[in-house]
Amino acid sequence: MDDQLEPIHPGPWGEFPDRYWSTYFGDEATYYMAELGRLRTGQSLDFRWAAFFLSMLWMVYRRMYVIAACAMGLVLLESTLEEALYALLAPGKLAQSVFELLISLAVNTAMGYYANRVYLWDARRNIRQVLVELPHAHEAEVLAAIARRGGSSMGAVLVFLALSVVAGIALTSGLSSFFTL
Repeated sequence: MDDQLEPIHPGPWGEFPDRYWSTYFGDEATYYMAELGRLRTGQSLDFRWAAFFLSMLWMVYRRMYVIAACAMGLVLLESTLEEALYALLAPGKLAQSVFELLISLAVNTAMGYYANRVYLWDARRNIRQVLVELPHAHEAEVLAAIARRGGSSMGAVLVFLALSVVAGIALTSGLSSFFTL
């Protein structure tokens, strides 16, 4: 864009006009604009139940692919450490089940609590990136680029689910053949 953007709201969450944010949020603009308003005024954000129950699927649906991949890596690391701990301590099945439930509740609660903040941060990062990539573009081009990066994607969720099934089958069959050697 040729003209310099004037902050609409003070602070880092007001550096773009609200129409950029709304365009990024797509169909959920009303909800996320309210959350953005809460963030701008220092209020706590809503607990995101979809992120609590669906975690990675919610991230992929919201097009936060890199964040979802990092979260998946952390979950895999935690699972590996958990298995190593079980091998070292040899707890009973009940203790393992209770520990797994507590870890799962803690992780999912954190996801639900921080989901909106992370999504707003990712939106801000993406909008900023569009403005860097298209510094002299017309408003319509900027809004179209923001819309392409934002919104949601059910197709990405379906691809993620398919890849998860394939990976699960590959890991299960690969691990079972590994242990039978």
